[in-house]
Amino acid sequence: MIWFPRILQSVFVIFVVMTAVQTAFARIATQWPIDYVVLKSELVVQGRVEKGYVVVEKVILGQSSPGARVDFTTFIDLTFIADCDRTMSAEQPCHDVKGSSGVVFLHRNKPDSWEVTGEGSGLKWLYGERVLGYYQIMNPGPYGLTQDRQAKIPQDLDRLISAAIEKRGRYLAALNNSDPQKRIEGLRPFLADSQNWLYWREAVQSLAATGPVAGKTLRELAAQPGDRRSTLVAAMGETRDPDCVPFLNGLIEKARPTLSDYRFNSTMPEQRRTLNEWQTALCALAKINSPKAHSVLLESMSEWQSAEEFYGPQAGVCIQQGLNNFPHAEDVAYFQKVYSLYPHWYAWERSGQWLSWWAMGFLEYHKFKEAIPLLVQQLDHPDATTRDQAVRLLREIVGADLGKSKEPWMSWYNQNQRRN
Repeated sequence: MIWFPRILQSVFVIFVVMTAVQTAFARIATQWPIDYVVLKSELVVQGRVEKGYVVVEKVILGQSSPGARVDFTTFIDLTFIADCDRTMSAEQPCHDVKGSSGVVFLHRNKPDSWEVTGEGSGLKWLYGERVLGYYQIMNPGPYGLTQDRQAKIPQDLDRLISAAIEKRGRYLAALNNSDPQKRIEGLRPFLADSQNWLYWREAVQSLAATGPVAGKTLRELAAQPGDRRSTLVAAMGETRDPDCVPFLNGLIEKARPTLSDYRFNSTMPEQRRTLNEWQTALCALAKINSPKAHSVLLESMSEWQSAEEFYGPQAGVCIQQGLNNFPHAEDVAYFQKVYSLYPHWYAWERSGQWLSWWAMGFLEYHKFKEAIPLLVQQLDHPDATTRDQAVRLLREIVGADLGKSKEPWMSWYNQNQRRN
C-alpha cells in the first residue's frame, strides 16, 4: 500500500470526492445555451440523423456539402425515443424519431473525427413543428428526449442560431485582434453580460490570456464583491500581472480574521465566499513572479493549516507550487521556522523529525546549500525512501557523493556556507 502523509491524504481525499461530485454534477448540469454551443462548434449542419452520423441537407456553419455523410461520436448514449418521461410531458405519446431531420452542432475531438458539442446540447431534432432536445431529468440517469427549452418550434431554432452565429463572429473578431487593447475592448460587451455564465467565463479566460495588460480590467471587474469574483481572481493569476498583487493581498488580509475560528457552515455564505477568495487569491499569487507575491506566500505558509479543511489544503498546495516555481535560497530558513510551528503537519510522527514528504517537496526545488542541514537531518529518517531522497538532493547540491553519514555533508557545509 502506498503511504501518504496526512496532508497529502487530505488533498487526495478532497480531490477524489470533488471529482466524483463534479462528474455527477456535470452530467446533469451540462446544458449549454444555443449561443454557447455555436461558439464552441466548428460545423453546424441540418440533415437526416441516424445513430452515429448525419446526412447533410443544409450547411449552417463550417465546411461541408449537401448529401455528405458526417460521422460523429457522442459522450452520451443518444436515445431516439421522445416524450417518454412523464415528468416532462404527461400527455405526449412516445415517438421514435430515428431518421428524422435534426440540427447537429459538431467540433473536432481529433483531427479526423467529429464529436457532438456540449454532450446532448449539440443535437436538436426537428419533429414536425416541434424542436426536441436532450435533458437529464434524474441524476443518475440517462438523457431523455423531449421538448427543447429554448426553441419550441423550428423557426425559433433558426432565429437563435442566426443570432448565435453573429455573436460568435463578434467574439472571434475580438479574440483574433492582435492589438491587446482593442482585444480587451472587443471582449467588454461579453464581460458585461454576467448573466450568460458560460460566455462570460469564456470571455474572462480569453481576457486573462491577453497577458499582464489585462490585469487592470480584471481588477476593475472584481472591485465589487459577488459570487463570481473568485473567477476573476483566478484569472488575475493567469495574466502574471505583478500589479494585481496588492489587490490579491487585500483579499488575503481580509480573510485572516476568519482563518482560525471558521467552521464550515452552509448558512454562512459571506464567510464561505471570503475563504474561497482567500484560497483563490493565493493560487493566483503562486503564478506571479514578484517579490511581494513571494513574501505573501511565505507568510501564508504558517496560516493555511488553521483554515477550514476544504479551503486550507487547496491553499497549501498552491503555496507550495508558487514557492517551488520561483525558489529562493532565503526561503529555506523560513521553511524550518514554519515546520517547527506545525510539526504534526510536516513530520511523519508527532514526536519525530519535522521533515516529511511535504517538506521534501519544497527542498526538491530549493537545491541551495542552505538546505543541507535540513536534508542531513533526514539521513536517519525511519523511511528508506526519504533517506535516499535526501542523499540524492545532497549529492545534487554539493556535486559529489559524500555517502550516507551526516558528518561529511556537514563538514562540506561548514567549509562552504559563506561562499557564493
